[in-house]
Amino acid sequence: MNEKAIAYLNQNRMHHIDMLETIRRGFADVRYADDDGVLLYNRAGWVWMLSAKTDAAFEKMCALIEDPMLVETHQTKYMPAIRERFGLVGNMVCWQVAYLKKAPPDYPAPAGFDIRPLTPEYAAFVTEHYEQEHELSYLRERIEAGMLGAFKNGELAGFIGTHSEGSMGILQILPEYQHQGLGITLEAAMIAFELQKGHVPYGQLFTDNVRSRNLQEKLGMTFAGGQIAWLFKDE
Repeated sequence: MNEKAIAYLNQNRMHHIDMLETIRRGFADVRYADDDGVLLYNRAGWVWMLSAKTDAAFEKMCALIEDPMLVETHQTKYMPAIRERFGLVGNMVCWQVAYLKKAPPDYPAPAGFDIRPLTPEYAAFVTEHYEQEHELSYLRERIEAGMLGAFKNGELAGFIGTHSEGSMGILQILPEYQHQGLGITLEAAMIAFELQKGHVPYGQLFTDNVRSRNLQEKLGMTFAGGQIAWLFKDE
């Protein structure tokens, strides 16, 4: 069934790059795959990922989704139906981007800074300073999976990682170190890190985040033509 899923997803590769990477990285349980759509369960991120070409396919896939905490749809028109069917009250609409070149972007660290992997003792610091609320256990897990930090004089100035389902994110620069080029340095370093693993580096950004969009364009990221939506239990 993986082959049929990949064939469907490759019809619009950029729009489905997260689903393709879920399969490539071995995270996927393929629950439905046909000419009219694909449904995956991403075990690493506990997220149901779906893409439907027809309303009939969407209905067939919804019948296979079991007690979801997270659903990602590649057709935003299905947001109301998913919300009503599964009681998912939170949502976010995103652009999907991916780095499709073989060589990583070249943005060395500004003078006085160095980039290196974070170790678990930084988990509490990351939890305190990351602007998106996440539990300590989750961010410790992400550090162990591979997060990078920017340091100046031994002090952590910013960090970046990957979310459990595979996308790059968790990018945060402390206020006193902003506007010094650390954001682009950290993401370039994470792209290089992902490429070394054999991954296609990809990420998702809120559609109204102009600063992040500008950053992705500078890094040479490719934007998918359409939007995707996440729906979840809590606001």
